[in-house]
Amino acid sequence: TFSLKLRGIDSKRIALLVDGIPVYEPYYSSFDLKTVAAGGIDSIQITKGPSSVLYGPNTLGGIVNVITRRPDPDPTLSMSATYGEKKTRSLGLGSSFQLDRFAFAGTLLFQDSLGFYYRDKDGERILRSNSDYQRLNLNAKLYYTPSSQTEILINAGLYQSDYGMPADLFSSKPRYWRFKNWDRYTINAGGYTAIGDRSLLRFRAFYVQYNNTLDQFKDKEMTNRQFESTFDNSVYGLFALADFALSQTNSLKLSLTYQNDKARTQDDVDLPWSEYQQGTFSAGIEDHLSIARNWRFVIGLSMDYLDKFIGENTSKFNPLLGIKFSPTD
Repeated sequence: TFSLKLRGIDSKRIALLVDGIPVYEPYYSSFDLKTVAAGGIDSIQITKGPSSVLYGPNTLGGIVNVITRRPDPDPTLSMSATYGEKKTRSLGLGSSFQLDRFAFAGTLLFQDSLGFYYRDKDGERILRSNSDYQRLNLNAKLYYTPSSQTEILINAGLYQSDYGMPADLFSSKPRYWRFKNWDRYTINAGGYTAIGDRSLLRFRAFYVQYNNTLDQFKDKEMTNRQFESTFDNSVYGLFALADFALSQTNSLKLSLTYQNDKARTQDDVDLPWSEYQQGTFSAGIEDHLSIARNWRFVIGLSMDYLDKFIGENTSKFNPLLGIKFSPTD
């Protein structure tokens, strides 16, 4: 997997969002960056550290929010393609258009490869065994703008992949792993609406389904399978974020978040399934007060409630107090 760290903290304590929707594998509470296609990205916002109480738990390292491209005013169509050795190929398509109060934006990326070479101690180029892959990433967004103060969005996407994990060359007991499918499907709907002249409400409901299968083999030829582990996981939830401009120097922010994680695992074919489920509810309030031209005072409080499938339910209160300095906009 491709992951990252913020402030020395790994992905289990980092929130990865794509247009505000959390992207993480429920069973491992982690994410794989290669499942987010570079095509169609408009910007990436990185917030290091727990600088806000508005985004729920597991944000100790920070928040990474990937913002995908909105439709252009004029119709657009783009295409990109690459080709390399061992039939390493990619094809990307992107399109957007607007029609009256409706707008559409979509991206498609296909990648595959037979693998890559490495050089042994004698300098000979050798094909890395089990290094092939195939990936398909599709994302489509439909916007409806009933007025200048309101926007509604429906978004659907899928990520499908089949890839191998090259065995450790220097281990006495290497693992021969094959991910014959590592898929994610998502659908969400929401938008924003103005509250008065200087306040805004953002809201979204989402559902994400994961279908993942891992095969482990006993031999490097990968003909004798040892087991097949399957994960049938899902996440659904909703969030609302309100921003009230109390004055030119003071703003009050409120958030409500709920998500339900469900993990179904099977250690091998024909073995019984294990199921784990929990719900997380979070509520936050945060006040931002400008005390000078580039200085801001922040105070906040959030509450997280964990509804466990097994064990006792827990709740936590998280206070926040800080000063922010912004040298430039």
